[in-house]
Amino acid sequence: SSLGSHWNQGPSKARSLFPGRRRHRFGEGNLLTLLSWLASEANNTLKTYISYISCYLSSLVMLPKTCTGTSAAAAAAAVAVALLTALLHVHVAAAITTADASIYDGSFTSAPRDDDLLHAIESCDHSVSCAGISLASNGTVESHTIYEHTFVGPYVTPKTHETYKPYTYHRGEITRGNIISTETGLTLRDAKKYCTDHDNCVAFSYPLRSLTGLNYLPNVTFYSTLEEFEPSEMDDYRSYVSNDVTRTSPAGIVNADALPYDEKVAQRPYRGCCTRTDVPTLAEVEAADTTLERISCNITREEFFLKYEVPRKPVMLVGCDADWPARTEWTYDKLAPRFYNESKWRARLGGKTEDYEKIEWGVLANAMAENKPFYVFDQLQHEEGKKLEADYVDPLPMQGGNLYQQMNDRDIYWAGPLRWFCVGKFGSGTKIHIDPFSSDAWNSLIRGHKWWIIYPEGVTDRDTFCEGACSSEDPLTRQWYGSVGVNAARTEYPNDKYAYHVLQKPGETIYVPDGIVHSVFNMDATVAVTRNYGSAANLDNVWEQACTSGDERKWKIMYNLVLNREQRRRVRSSRYYPFDKNCVRKTKGRMRDGTADGKNRPKPEFLEKLWHPSFDPQVGDVVEARYNGDHNEVRSY
Repeated sequence: SSLGSHWNQGPSKARSLFPGRRRHRFGEGNLLTLLSWLASEANNTLKTYISYISCYLSSLVMLPKTCTGTSAAAAAAAVAVALLTALLHVHVAAAITTADASIYDGSFTSAPRDDDLLHAIESCDHSVSCAGISLASNGTVESHTIYEHTFVGPYVTPKTHETYKPYTYHRGEITRGNIISTETGLTLRDAKKYCTDHDNCVAFSYPLRSLTGLNYLPNVTFYSTLEEFEPSEMDDYRSYVSNDVTRTSPAGIVNADALPYDEKVAQRPYRGCCTRTDVPTLAEVEAADTTLERISCNITREEFFLKYEVPRKPVMLVGCDADWPARTEWTYDKLAPRFYNESKWRARLGGKTEDYEKIEWGVLANAMAENKPFYVFDQLQHEEGKKLEADYVDPLPMQGGNLYQQMNDRDIYWAGPLRWFCVGKFGSGTKIHIDPFSSDAWNSLIRGHKWWIIYPEGVTDRDTFCEGACSSEDPLTRQWYGSVGVNAARTEYPNDKYAYHVLQKPGETIYVPDGIVHSVFNMDATVAVTRNYGSAANLDNVWEQACTSGDERKWKIMYNLVLNREQRRRVRSSRYYPFDKNCVRKTKGRMRDGTADGKNRPKPEFLEKLWHPSFDPQVGDVVEARYNGDHNEVRSY
């Protein structure tokens, strides 16, 4: 009766009962043609219902009968409600059935693999390229067959975990879709917010590399539909697709099969193709230096420890070298004649390789004078290098904070005293790395400018390496900076974290905690000094270094002469227990050498009686000492 009522108001009104993208194909008044089309696309049950309705409508509008042996009124009475119910039921059921099937069969889904469900979920939430994880259609919580998806959207099933991330990364360019707008001057975080603030935005895409505006995307195109996508093998285009199902439904708003699952992208989302050598200007790097905090070097050891070392927070100190002779003595003109020409320094020369060699100072001095590429990065351990130690001191905030100092005072080192002299021309530097021996570091710049890139906590150096398959052989620091480093702030890392650019100027001292991935590039002729040290804020890792070094003198010195009572208690409860042979790691209550807990350990009442390194004690020996405040006073014998 509803159809008949609408037909009496005009064929266009009746046609409005069948909204959809294809309704424009049917001419005015051609309702029977529409019904025939519905019958051709519906299931067999609906075909019967539609035939009855056709018969009923024919009688209403006095058209030739389309059925025989059936009362139009009876047909309408029998099927009017059934038709509407069936239309709704079949449409919804068909959509759900299609979604359930497609999530396993679509190109946006990985091949099934065995994995622990919780591990797979944690990995997916940590990965920028994973949109969700599904159990097999017959899977259970205890089963280990899972599927990974680059897109979920309306294809979600009851056995799918959708990532909490608002967007999923895709390596490549959106090449077809309805464009909302193209914007410039946006950071990646800004682009996400822009898309989120526009209700119909489902994705955005941008070219990656630019030597200007290092914190910003060159331009960003936003889309309300995504129809075609072109994967980028060289990582020169990147795209983000919304994980909000209310935006990406119904199926077809985003062509899911255009977003193929790629195991290589899942394992390493960003390709480090190190081929470019052009780098930004010093002015561009300075303009991008907006993140790192700068403070006066006139800060106490205690305040610096609490505000920066404990939270493992990089910072730039200004004015640490105010009273250093280095400020006037460390020029190329004065350094060149200062050392014996025959003395050898750890350096590299020529700019074609970054392998270090022992090079005579006379050769390096000529490179300084003739403006040839070179880079000295040598420890101040040999006699010539020690001449420089009178020209500087540890910055005030770090003085007295080196847990390794007592070892160094006894000429017990980690491959040297970890005090470095750095001299180099434009283009030299150090590719991405983490400093060795669980050490924090400070670097004071006397001459020139250094471009630092600091990565967020949790990023590993492997995430940012040059990839051999698409890079020059043995890529240089300049190639890494021109290809990977230049895009550092445009690249998202897990939990919406980003790297940042820093331009270090003369008179500035940068502090970098252990575990922070970073790199350094000399923007002009530079002279600097740097030191690695063991921080009490990083005690667990520093103790592990001492305990597993293979030299028991290191942990004995640290335990006896450096650590206070609370620190000793802490290391005794750590994974690495002193007093056991080789300071081996604890595993489930037993030592790796098979000895039971306590076999080689002193009695509890002796734990605070310390060892004196000069006696070279054996395991089990006890040396008396008295604990006095924060320091250990060892009795002399």
